[in-house]
Amino acid sequence: MTIAAAAAAAAGCASQGDAPVAVAETTTISVEASPVLVPAAPGELDPGLYRTTASEAHTPTVANTVSGQFVESERLAEFVALPIEIDPELVEVINSRTGVVPGPEPLGFLFTGQADDVISAIGEDTGFYAGFATGRTTAGRFGDGTTRQIIHAVLQFPDAEDAQDAAAALHRDRLSRPWSQSSDASPATEYPVASLPGSFISATIRDGYITGAAFTPHGRHVIYTWLDAPLEVPGWFDESLTTALEVQRPLIEGFPITDPEDLASLHMDLEGVLRLTVPFGPDEQPTPNSIAVYGPRGTAHLSVDQAGALDALTATGTTHLAVHKTNVYKSSTVSGAEAWFDRMPGLIRSRGADTSVTGAAGPAGVPNARCFDIVNPSSTFSACIVQHGQYVGEIFGRDLTDAHQLTTAQYLILDAEAADDK
Repeated sequence: MTIAAAAAAAAGCASQGDAPVAVAETTTISVEASPVLVPAAPGELDPGLYRTTASEAHTPTVANTVSGQFVESERLAEFVALPIEIDPELVEVINSRTGVVPGPEPLGFLFTGQADDVISAIGEDTGFYAGFATGRTTAGRFGDGTTRQIIHAVLQFPDAEDAQDAAAALHRDRLSRPWSQSSDASPATEYPVASLPGSFISATIRDGYITGAAFTPHGRHVIYTWLDAPLEVPGWFDESLTTALEVQRPLIEGFPITDPEDLASLHMDLEGVLRLTVPFGPDEQPTPNSIAVYGPRGTAHLSVDQAGALDALTATGTTHLAVHKTNVYKSSTVSGAEAWFDRMPGLIRSRGADTSVTGAAGPAGVPNARCFDIVNPSSTFSACIVQHGQYVGEIFGRDLTDAHQLTTAQYLILDAEAADDK
């Protein structure tokens, strides 16, 4: 199990009864909502073997407590500080450190990048059961003496005493052995920051860089912030730790916590958005962040362009996104969905200097699809988007044929939903 990020660049919000996860408090469209639709290519609709009907389950309760830990971790995403709120230059996503942390086993991957029995045991002993992490770096090349990095997470425990014990135990472990896989790595040492008396902080200084971590108990949560920066950026380490807590503390205080004994009663799809996605096939392996519903801030955490995504979602009143094999966004109004559809090509194209994104033909018979071929040094794939009513589908395929078939299937699901709404 890892905490790898979803391949998709978006997210939405799951709510629980009378305690909804926060969403953007706006329904005002502050961008021009006049989509330029692409005429349907001639030919018959071809969804391939993909499902073309929505799931019959509208708001399914999770299957068990373990599934509930995933949902609780997804809900936490809406209340975790964004790296750009700590330093606006932290823009390049660290995929392997962004996503849900749904129990003790993933803790080792979060802290060390691999399974770690000692860390998992600390999680077990203190009752750790849900968390969400986000990682970013500054733009540029590693080793050029300027790169700064952050991994920031919120971890949830049964009570405040467990959170305090976990923070202290994790800090002691970091002081007792190296958490890095480097052959010449050494344990961290104490690194007190005068302005953060309640935090457990340690650091190592080597090769002109300072690398350190802070564990800060806050009620039933532990706020974890790992930083890596060149010493030539004076004060950044201390200042970023302080800023991270200034942003994070009020955010997490608004989170409606689910107690461990209530995890199996959580719902995955109260708003009925996940049921409108095209699901993974029986032989396909979902990512840890999929089969889930996130909110606007969750969108930003999982997006390539976190600032652009959050701005566009907020401006268009787009408050939900379900992540499955395809992704479906729900806006509060049709005009909001149209405006979000207009903004998405720019976000898809915003993938960094090493990635080429070019427009491509849409699938036959789908009236308003927009497709793209995406090439980067490690992969080639295609993406399409399609809008219908209050919904926008986002599709990533192995190639253009696969993307076309997925898009057609997604369009047919949304088309049937729009007909049912009339």
